[in-house]
Amino acid sequence: MGNKVRAKNLNQLSDLKILLSESDLIEQKNEEQKQDKEKYQEDWKRKISAHRKMVAKKNRRWLLENNECELKEFKEFPEIYQKILSYINDDKKRKYIIHIITNFFPLNKTKQVVLFREENIKCPLSDFELTDMKGILTGNRNKHIAFSGENSDVFLSGIALLELNRLVLEYTYQFDTREGQIINHALDELRNKSIKNKQ
Repeated sequence: MGNKVRAKNLNQLSDLKILLSESDLIEQKNEEQKQDKEKYQEDWKRKISAHRKMVAKKNRRWLLENNECELKEFKEFPEIYQKILSYINDDKKRKYIIHIITNFFPLNKTKQVVLFREENIKCPLSDFELTDMKGILTGNRNKHIAFSGENSDVFLSGIALLELNRLVLEYTYQFDTREGQIINHALDELRNKSIKNKQ
C-alpha cells in the first residue's frame, strides 16, 4: 500500500516537473520571440535611419552645389526662422511652406523681381513690404527687394529667403526629427524630379 502511494506521489511529481518544464519552455519561447521582435525593430530603425541620413546628405550636397543666386548675406533674424518653423509644425500651414520650399530651392532657381504687376506686396514670412528692381532704381529704398521662385506667385524678401535657407540646410542634418523628415522628403522628390528632367 505504502509503495503504491509513494509511486503515485512520484508520478505526480514527475507530471509536475513536465508541466513546469513545459511552462518554462513556453516562457522561454515567448522571451525569445520578444527579443527577436526587438532586434528586428532595432535593425529596421537602423536601416531607416541610415536611409534618411543618405537622402539628407544627397539633399544637402545638391542644395550647396546649386546655391548661386543674387542674395546678399544679412544678420540672422531668429523671429522669422521661428515663424517658418511654426508653419512646418502647423498641419494647416505645412503645405504652404512646402510649396515655397519646392519653388525656391535650390537657390539658383530664385531671381530678384524686375517689375511687379501689382502694388503693396508683402513677404508672407517676414511681413516686410516688397519692391521690384525698378522701384529700387526710382528711390523706393524703404522696402525690401522681392525674390520670386520657379512656379509660384509667392514673393519673399531676401531676409526671409536666407532664414528659409538656413532652416532647410539645418534640417538636412536633423534628418531623424519630424521636421527633418518632412523637409528632406520634399527635397528628395524635388531633387529626383530635377535629375529626371535633365536626362
